[in-house]
Amino acid sequence: MSSKNDKKLLKKYVSQILKENEFGTDAMGGLDYSMGFGGGSYDGAGSGGSFYKTFVQPFVDVIGVAAGKTKELARRSITVLQVAFEALMTTLVPFLTDSYDEIFASEAQDIAKIKNEYSSYYRASDEALGSDLATFAMIAFPGPALLSKFVKNAPGAAKSVLSVATGGLSDEYLSGAGGKKSPGGIFDSYARSYQELLSEAEKEKDDKSKKEQTLADKIGSKKFISAMLDRSPLMSAASKEAQEIYRNTLNSAFEQASQVLSAKSIDDIEKATGEKLEGTEELKKITGAERQRAEQELLNTVKKSVKKVYISKLEAKVKPVAEAFGEDHPYVRGYREVMNKINAL
Repeated sequence: MSSKNDKKLLKKYVSQILKENEFGTDAMGGLDYSMGFGGGSYDGAGSGGSFYKTFVQPFVDVIGVAAGKTKELARRSITVLQVAFEALMTTLVPFLTDSYDEIFASEAQDIAKIKNEYSSYYRASDEALGSDLATFAMIAFPGPALLSKFVKNAPGAAKSVLSVATGGLSDEYLSGAGGKKSPGGIFDSYARSYQELLSEAEKEKDDKSKKEQTLADKIGSKKFISAMLDRSPLMSAASKEAQEIYRNTLNSAFEQASQVLSAKSIDDIEKATGEKLEGTEELKKITGAERQRAEQELLNTVKKSVKKVYISKLEAKVKPVAEAFGEDHPYVRGYREVMNKINAL
């Protein structure tokens, strides 16, 4: 299949066949998400059945409860709404999931270029962290990563990353071999100012810290990290490229969510997604002023579920980075800000 539309059409066709085989010809007899969602789990959200429980079933119930309390809709209209919502989400949730996956697939291609361009540095970071997402976050924001809990937990790994990233410049200070000649190469011209910075860092220690520093303490010096970043063209160049990729990903993620969640009607959602959504025809069974209220109830409920889809995808991306570096890391803060913005739409 060469086009995205052909792929989506095939998935929808196979999904429909599976539903008919399992539940009979009545399409609303039940939902099988195993093919609709690509046959696997999605970023911690679970299998197809879990997706139904997470994004559909709670809101099927919400429609009945909310509409029943307002007494603005007849019982028959509430039933129509539940059927419409379930059918609509059958097409909408897989589409949104695939669309967000395309954003992160594009990001992965850009990250692959950085991996190739800065292969030794990237490989050292990856070996230290054991997580692609955390590695990318460190490349993008090396300073905060090296001043985080990662260094406390794995100082030896952090030392290895710095050694590769600085061409060995960090080794002399971290090994405690003061007084020896600084490493050669591209850092020769910085040797004197580097030693001056280290001397300033030493002067700042109080009496208690004048004892032998641990490796984690040495790496955790802000002046030391600043000196390494200033004297490593490799780290600064990789950081600049990675941050651009990171910003583009978050901008695309928010823009796509905003297009759907700013919809004023079900028709607007179809325009934003470019999809003809199942279930909308059910609304024609409701007439008069009640139909307008029913559509608004449906739209509000769809948006609640859609937010959960978007936020769950972003949460899966940020979780391993937060575990590695903490919530205060810029990568994590950026994701949290976008998630909050989406939640406020």
